Amino acid sequence: MESDTLDRVGYMQNEVGWNLCPTNHVLAMDLRSLCESITPRGRDRITWNNHSGPVTLSIIWDSMRPRSVAPSWINLVWHKLAVPKFSINLWLILRHRLLTRDRMARFGFNVNPICLFCNNMETHEHLFFNCFYISQILKECPVIITSSWQEILNGNLVNPSLDKMRRDFASLFVATTFYFVWAERNARCHENGPPKLASQLLRDIKLRIREKLSSSILFQQRIKKDMGLQLLLF
Repeated sequence: MESDTLDRVGYMQNEVGWNLCPTNHVLAMDLRSLCESITPRGRDRITWNNHSGPVTLSIIWDSMRPRSVAPSWINLVWHKLAVPKFSINLWLILRHRLLTRDRMARFGFNVNPICLFCNNMETHEHLFFNCFYISQILKECPVIITSSWQEILNGNLVNPSLDKMRRDFASLFVATTFYFVWAERNARCHENGPPKLASQLLRDIKLRIREKLSSSILFQQRIKKDMGLQLLLF
């Protein structure tokens, strides 16, 4: 058609219709005849599955996958104070996807199912809520959290009447604690270093949370309006 590879369709149109160059090439002649049978009507637009408005990548993506309902605990995982690696670990825990010893035993691994911190069966609920080791840490949270594992799974970590910043802080505290406890559990399982006491791990957790709050612009803005938030810095 004697056009450049970067030419647009508009280059082959004029005010009344197509402005196609003459050609003797068989394929180009066929393409020319197809074009001449189409009447140009303004600008082209993208359509997708009869969507009435502008088509975006998110619309295309949502049409290619089933959209499920978000779990009730989603706000415990993702919030303004969330630390990605802690949130991902919390997400796995709430879905019972970490390779705890009870799961390893169900998968056929020859492992001792006893918790490395005590003499009970290691499960997600035990390791991250009922074990005396993590209980010593969770009770130090400046915001009172629920005493029920099922309530956590239901997304009810703290009293819903609390302001958003304190709710997000409680979620950060729990996510950070779960991450450090899981790391300590793995260290006791795979390394030969000295085990940390709960009080030692608590100091590490507080330090990491303090670093996050000190670097959070949102938290620094809120603390100017609510001096009580200073207590969250320990």
